[in-house]
Amino acid sequence: MNKRKLGALIATIALIAAIAIGGTLAYFTDNDANTNVVKMGHVDITLTETSDGGKGTPITTPNGLSFTNVLPGDTLSKVPTITVANDSAACYVRVKLACTAEGSKITSDDLAKLNTSLISNITADGAWDYNANDGYFYCTTSKVAGDEVNLFKTVTIPVEWANNVADQTFNIAIKAEAIQASYVTYNATNVYWADANGVALNTTDLIQQYSK
Repeated sequence: MNKRKLGALIATIALIAAIAIGGTLAYFTDNDANTNVVKMGHVDITLTETSDGGKGTPITTPNGLSFTNVLPGDTLSKVPTITVANDSAACYVRVKLACTAEGSKITSDDLAKLNTSLISNITADGAWDYNANDGYFYCTTSKVAGDEVNLFKTVTIPVEWANNVADQTFNIAIKAEAIQASYVTYNATNVYWADANGVALNTTDLIQQYSK
C-alpha cells in the first residue's frame, strides 16, 4: 500500500472514530429544575374582656364591658386579655387606651386623672412600659403562640371626681396591636419597636389587621 493510500486510510479511520466519540458524547447531557414552595406565616392576636364580678356586664357591640351605678373611688373588675393564636408566629404586643366622654359633663381634667391612674396601674409590675409620645403601652417581652397577657385587672375611679360626673357616661376604648418578633426588637430605653437596624417602627399606619 503506497503512502497516499495509507494516509487516506488513517484519516478515514480517525474521522470514523471522531464521529463515533462525538455521537457518544452527545448523550452525556443533563437537565434539572426545581420548584420551591414558600408559605408565609402570620401574626394573629385577639383581645377579650372579662370581669370577675362587681358591676360589669358583657356587651357585644362593640365587644367589652358595661358598668352602671359606679361611684368615685370604686374599683371595677375589668380584665383586658390579649391572646396569641395557636398558629401565630411569635410577636410583640402593644396597646393603646382612649378615655372619652363625648357629650358628658365629665371634664378633660377628670379624664386626665383617670388616665394617670390607668398608666400607674398598668406599668406597676413591669410587664408593660408606657410611651407618652405615641400613647402606647408596650409589652416588655415577646409572646409565642398560645400565650395570654393581661393589660390590667382593675380600674379605679378617681376619688377626686365630684358631682359633675353624676349620671354621666365615659368610655375606655382599647386597641391591641402585634408585630412579628423575628427581626424586630423592643427598645426598652426609648419604649418602641425597632427593626434589625435599630430604626424605630412607630408610624401610626404600621399595623394592619390580619384576616384569615
